[in-house]
Amino acid sequence: MDVRSLTERAMRQIVASREKDGPYRSAADLLARVRLSREEAENLALAGALDSLAANRPAALWQVHAALSAPCPRGPLFEGACDPAEAPAGPDLADYSPLQKLLLEEHLLGMTPSANPMAIYRPTLTSNSSPPQERREVLPIADLSSHAGEQAAVAGILFAERRARTKNGEFMKFISLEDETGVVEAVLLPDAYQRLGGRLTTRGPYVATGSVENHLGAISLIVTDLRLIQPAGKREAPAPAPVNS
Repeated sequence: MDVRSLTERAMRQIVASREKDGPYRSAADLLARVRLSREEAENLALAGALDSLAANRPAALWQVHAALSAPCPRGPLFEGACDPAEAPAGPDLADYSPLQKLLLEEHLLGMTPSANPMAIYRPTLTSNSSPPQERREVLPIADLSSHAGEQAAVAGILFAERRARTKNGEFMKFISLEDETGVVEAVLLPDAYQRLGGRLTTRGPYVATGSVENHLGAISLIVTDLRLIQPAGKREAPAPAPVNS
């Protein structure tokens, strides 16, 4: 798992120092032992890599800024001049919301180790059918097997896609959607692919509506509608704030 902007040199030094001198005791201790740029240190804090060194990610970020503002001197002449483990804990800062953490992890890691995104998005989901009286509950993917032959809506993260041609030479697409309960292959037949394929621009999450098929125990969804979920909270992703020294 790579952290955005973290160089291979920095990664090797972090591991080597931990193996040689033991676990890091604080963000200041990390920065005293390993030369990191401001961006590298901030990204480690925001991605959750320093969670064990602070009360939460905003607190870890505060410690990073404090250590960068007043770093411990290096070299044998300054040995014992300051103890990074005794760096000030900082103010009592509110933690980021689960959605903010997911957005940061997706940006900085390309994945979301703290939680499956659908566990965060699910409470806000409704299917995109209209008119309102036709709206369907968005089902967990694991529940699709009990709805074979019916219309259903599911939501999930896009983690695989494959375009294919029919015997008539028309394009169609297979997409794999994953939520916190399982995975389903959703099929965009040529008509649906022409209408909806352009909506597949990111990993999602997406709400997919269609008919549920059970072929010898393999569950699939023949998609008739697809939409990208754009929660209002997506605008709330935190940005590093300077620390007053």
